[in-house]
Amino acid sequence: MENIAAITFTEKAGAELRDRIRDRLHSPDTRGALGTAAAESALRQLDGAAVGTLHSFAQRLLSEHPVEAGLPPSVEVLDDIGSQIEFDLRWRDFLDVLLDEPAIGPTLLGLEVQGVRLNQIRALAVQLNENWDRLEIWDFHHEPDLPPIDVTEALTALDPLVGIRAFCTDPGDKLLARIDTIAKHRSRLLAVTGEAAPTDVVAADRTDRIEALLALERECKGTNLGKACSWDGQVQNARDGIKRLKAVCERALRSAAEAALRRLVARLTVFTLSAAEERRARGRLEFYDLLVRARQVLRHDTHGPAVRAALRDHYRCLLIDEFQDTDPIQVELAALLGCGDPAPATASPIRAACSSSATPSSPSTASAEPTSPRSWKPATGRAARTGAGSRV
Repeated sequence: MENIAAITFTEKAGAELRDRIRDRLHSPDTRGALGTAAAESALRQLDGAAVGTLHSFAQRLLSEHPVEAGLPPSVEVLDDIGSQIEFDLRWRDFLDVLLDEPAIGPTLLGLEVQGVRLNQIRALAVQLNENWDRLEIWDFHHEPDLPPIDVTEALTALDPLVGIRAFCTDPGDKLLARIDTIAKHRSRLLAVTGEAAPTDVVAADRTDRIEALLALERECKGTNLGKACSWDGQVQNARDGIKRLKAVCERALRSAAEAALRRLVARLTVFTLSAAEERRARGRLEFYDLLVRARQVLRHDTHGPAVRAALRDHYRCLLIDEFQDTDPIQVELAALLGCGDPAPATASPIRAACSSSATPSSPSTASAEPTSPRSWKPATGRAARTGAGSRV
């Protein structure tokens, strides 16, 4: 048993598998096939055997190689509740710092105009935390600047609309009233571009421009208003002018929101990766940390080959239950454990898992026959998919 790793999808399945193995080792048929001495030896090894979830196997790997993983001697694995409490504390501190920064106002406003709220930003932070290893490939050391917001396109779309009002012959027309309401925002747009008279100039910062565009966009409605007989054939042009102006404002606000989101994601990335590094240094790991840190150890250019070789030498059979339900990081861990080291030109250990055939130096990912705990065979058919669950 000490040379077999049986990986299950859930802790419950792992406990059931361990009980089934124990029952089978107590059965007369198994004892007759293996011999009493071999069965008793397997029973003594069972409690310490690597039978359980991939997370538990990763924890075992890290505990056996703490130096290679950069972990302190004592490591604590937080459960779901503990991880949530830790995140809530970190998020509260992060949010306090974020909201106290004067420069962050335009960023949050740029998101708010697109309906993004703080609870949605928190949900994004949770997702980043649960997949933090994917952030390591991006360079967020330099927080992107917010590009200036150009309101001249809105002014260009607004001016013809103001001019077309001259075609209306009915002072009481509702479309004319709507255009007059929209036209009142022209002076505000001019002010934030710095083109207004000196007495009307206001600070042309990003927040002012976003608020000016947002106010204008909200007034661009009522495109079904107006009586055709009151517009000398120009009623549809007036309605289309409002639609064009609204589209221009929406495009500018969307661009502002995208720029703000890029900047916020950069800030959230630093927050997430810093938290992951702090957990490693303190030895307080979350479940996902176990998988990522184990993969880092196995991938490492310097000590990875030695660790992989030691694991393959120790675990001659690698049995994976419910393999179809694993995610990419779990597949890669299985490939790193179950395949020989690929040639330098091989792009991915996952690809190596698909192309390499099993050898005596590489533990099998299929179910082994119970005649020998050190036997191995290539993974094929249903055995490769269901692993130990249906064969032990």
